[in-house]
This record gives sequence, structure tokens and C-alpha cells, in this order.
Amino acid sequence: METAVGLFSIADYVVLSVMLLISMTVGIYQAFTGGKQRTNDEFLLANRNMNLLPVAMSFMASFVSAPAILGVAGEVYVSGIHWGLNILAVLFAGIIACRFFIPVYFRLEIVSAYEYLELRFNRAVRICGVFSFMGLTPLFMGLVMYGPALALNVVAGISLWGSVIITGVVCTIYTSVGGMKAVLWTDVFQILFIFAGILSAVIEGCRRIGNVSDIWAAAVITKRLDFNFNPDPSIRHTFWTVFVGGIFFWGQIYTVNQTMVQRYLTLRSEREAKIAVAIGVAGVMVIFLLVCIAGVTMYAYYEGCDPLTLGLVQKPDQMLVYYIMDLFRNTPGIPGLFVASIFSATLSTVSSGVNALAAVTVQDIIRPHFKGIPERRMTRLAKVVGFCFGLLAVLISYIISLLGSTLLQFVFNIFALFCGPLLGLFCLGMFLPWSNSKGAVSGYCFAMLLTSTIIIGSIIHPDTTATNKLPLSAEFCQENTGNVTFTTDPAFTMPSMNTTTSGMDTDNIRSVASQVFSVSYAWYTCIGCLATVVVGLLVSFITGPTNPQDLDPKTFMSVADAMYCCCPNSCKTFCRCGVTLNGPSDIKIIHNMELETTGPEDEK
Repeated sequence: METAVGLFSIADYVVLSVMLLISMTVGIYQAFTGGKQRTNDEFLLANRNMNLLPVAMSFMASFVSAPAILGVAGEVYVSGIHWGLNILAVLFAGIIACRFFIPVYFRLEIVSAYEYLELRFNRAVRICGVFSFMGLTPLFMGLVMYGPALALNVVAGISLWGSVIITGVVCTIYTSVGGMKAVLWTDVFQILFIFAGILSAVIEGCRRIGNVSDIWAAAVITKRLDFNFNPDPSIRHTFWTVFVGGIFFWGQIYTVNQTMVQRYLTLRSEREAKIAVAIGVAGVMVIFLLVCIAGVTMYAYYEGCDPLTLGLVQKPDQMLVYYIMDLFRNTPGIPGLFVASIFSATLSTVSSGVNALAAVTVQDIIRPHFKGIPERRMTRLAKVVGFCFGLLAVLISYIISLLGSTLLQFVFNIFALFCGPLLGLFCLGMFLPWSNSKGAVSGYCFAMLLTSTIIIGSIIHPDTTATNKLPLSAEFCQENTGNVTFTTDPAFTMPSMNTTTSGMDTDNIRSVASQVFSVSYAWYTCIGCLATVVVGLLVSFITGPTNPQDLDPKTFMSVADAMYCCCPNSCKTFCRCGVTLNGPSDIKIIHNMELETTGPEDEK
């Protein structure tokens, strides 16, 4: 194999450097304009008066990470279009956030999403929420920093550690000095690079193949456009696992993740937040659609001469980078544009995580215990905290690179472990007025134990008898394919879990434990959420349920009221579960979906 060194031209380095330089400049500019990030409201929430468009574009960038782009393209290449059902799941998740969760956050005027848990339950439940977010986010940041590190190692021969440090330093500096405004405005710039990088792969691939019908035919013949409606939960990707499981996965991102909630609260009104979500969801759907198309196009391009089969690529996660370098090896600047798009996806995600971690640390951990600290000192402390979390992500990215899982599956695993139970806590609080703090904590702990057991068990006892992998072939390769070859540092090679052979008996009789461990990773978030709700409600009734009449109506969301257009008044009253309305102000809160807050005048 050829070495990767030298594949990057001067033009490619220029494109990448310009993207990094602009990101740094935006952060430094925000540090010296406006209020100069001297208060927590400005540093963490951009003074709650951001324009709608940059926030909407930031929604697109925050969770369109490098592992998602690389992993989804590789997944579609190997297993077909099933993952694309997540595009519909994103749509449903956005609707759920707008109809049920955003109204609650705006009426409470909180900074951290986990303040809600203390207002609804008690301090212990809030700590559970903080633990989930702070356990998840550094791991996730480390993972998304590994994505561009892998890309640079492949195309330019730069060491993984070198590229991880570049990402961490740039992102940490502009986030810690520029605050939320820097995060939002750099996201606007970076999402343009993301679109450009993915579009270049799709357009050039179609041009090389020559006919869209040829791409379609290759995908149809190999069943890459077929959907599996088998209800077996052990099958890695089916309609049910991807769509239903995806609603829970994307639902927790759009509803209870501090990174998203913090963006909602930078806007002036609930109405603007919903519009921003609608635009952001549409953008995410388009991006993932393009990535899926890129995966199908890759298969048509390499049909009969698969780089994975030839050993030119070790894992599906590397296929998109290989494909880009193959297409544009004689076009200086385009490989740099693609790597810049991968870096942009990483910077936007990590910067969001750093800022959100600073907010949670200050609001949920420091402020409740040190209430006398002056505002400006608290803001400086938030900047220091954010800087430290950025450095922590660099260290975690190295640890993650040594673990054995595909990028895409690892993302789902860590989100499921922490966010399934977290979503369950918010569902208990908002929709089930009888739940109490003992039930919430019990349900959360049980769900964490159950989810972690399933994930660890699936790693120790992997089962791929129901894999989605479709056949790949190299039988039609010519002696010289002209494809780019590369090498990667073997210390950072992550063998894919889903290629491990199963230790099952030939008669397919499995123990109960193996059946549990064989559940598709796409169900993990759903399992964690439902376990929290079921156990939490049972324990609440055993220990003495909360009296709905004593519940603060600001913390409750009636499903019937949220869907007022199709429910009669009698149904709405019944579905409020006995939550007391004390006066006109509470009536307005309960009917918030109908009487939306549009400005300060509405609260008079």
C-alpha cells in the first residue's frame, strides 16, 4: 500500500486552514464586542436575544457530527438504506420537542434543562440529570474529535494525536472566549462547509458513473433499497428498530439534551424557538439524505471492485474518505474542502458540548452551593470550566480510539446509556403527575443498570446471526484500478463489532441472556426510557404518589392540551389528571400551545 503522506496538496491545506482561521476569528470577535461576555446570560445564552436564522443553522450543525457523516455513509454502503429511516425519526422528534417540551422550558425561564427536574421533583433527581449529561457529553466530544483525526490520518498522513490536538485547541479557544454567540455564528459558517463537502461527493460520483438510473439499478439489484419489516428486535436494522428506536434516540436529543435546550433559550420567544427547530430539522433531514445518497453512490461506483474486500479500507467508517480521495485525487482543493467539512462537523459539535458543560457546571453544581459569588466572577469561572472540558475531550478521544466498535454504533451506545434514562425522568415529570422523587430516582437507577448490562453483555457476547450486511465483491477489479490506497496507524484501528462471528449453537437455540444481549443497539435508548417510566411510576405508587392538585402546573404538560385541535374540552379536563388551575395565569399556562408567548406583553 502507498503511504498517505503527500495526498494533500497546498490548495487543500489552504482550504482547511482558512476554515480553522475563520472559526478562531469569530470567537475572538465575539469576545470583544457587545457585552464582551461579562455575564452568564451573555456567555451561556447570548442574552436571550439571538436572531432566529443562526440558531436554526446551529441546530443543523450541532449533532451532524463527523462520526455521523462517516458512519452513516459507510453503513449505507455495507448494509443498505435502512439507516435512512432516521430521517423520518428526526422529523417526529422535532414535532415532539415543539409540542410538548419547548413550552415548559420557556414558561419556567431556566438556564439549565436540569433545573426543571429540581422544580418538579427535588435536588436528588436534578443530580441524576446532571450526571447523565456530564457523563455523556465529554465522551461524545472525544468521539467526534476522533472522526476528523481519522480523516486527516487517511488523506494527509498527519498523526491522529496531532489532528486531535488541533481540533481541541481551536474549538476550546473560540468557545471559551466567545461564548454562545461564537458557537452559534461559527456553526452558521461551518454548516456551509458541511453541505459543500457532502454535495461534492454526491455530484462528482453521479457524474463519474454517468447515469442516475445506473446507480438506482445497482442499489435495487443488491437490495440496498429494500426495507425489512421483520419485528425481531435482534435484527440490527429493520423498519421498527430504526424508525421507532430512532424516535427515542433523536427525541432525547431535541427534548432533554442541554446542548439543544440552551439554544432554544437564546431566542426571544417560544414561537421563534419552534420556527428555528422546524428549519433545523429540515436541514438535518437534507444533510442525512445527502449522506445516504453518497453511500448508495459509493456502492455503484465500486460495484464489483470493493475496497473493503481488497483490504484497501479496514472499516466502513473509512469508506467515504477513501471515496473522496479517489474521486478528486487530481483536483487540488476539493479533498481539503471535504476534510474541512468533517472538521466543521466536529468543531460545531464539540463547541456546543463545551458551552453546555460550562452552563450545567455553573448552574447545577457551583451556583446552588456558592450563591454569593459575583456575576462577573461566575462568568470567568464558566470560561475556565469550558476550557478544561475541551482539554478533557482531547484525552477521551485517545481512549475512544482504542475501543472496539464502529463509530456509528458507539455513538448510539453512549447516548443510550445516559440519555434513555434521562428522557424517562423528564417524561415522568411532565406527563405523569403522580410520579414522585423516590420513583424518579429508582426508575433512573434501574434503567442505568439495565441499559449498561445489555450494552456490556452485547460486547462480551456479540451476536450477528441477524446482521444486515449485504454482499460485496471484488471479482471485476482490473489489475490497476487507479484507486487511492492508504495506511492508518494500527494502534488506532477499531475492529467493527458487527463483523464478529456468533458463538450460537447451530440449531439457533439461545439462552435467555443471549436473547437479551442480542437486541439491536437501536433499541437501547427506548429500553432505558421505558424502564425509567415503568419502574418510576410503580415505585411512586408504592411509596405514595404525588397529589396532582399539589403539582405546580408550570411543570406539567397535558398531552390533550398540546394536541388541542383534535380534543374536546371534556377530554382535555380528563387528561389534565387532576392538576389544579388556580386562575387565569394557570389557564394560560395549560393552554400554552394555543396561546403561545410572543413577547413580554403576553406575560402581563
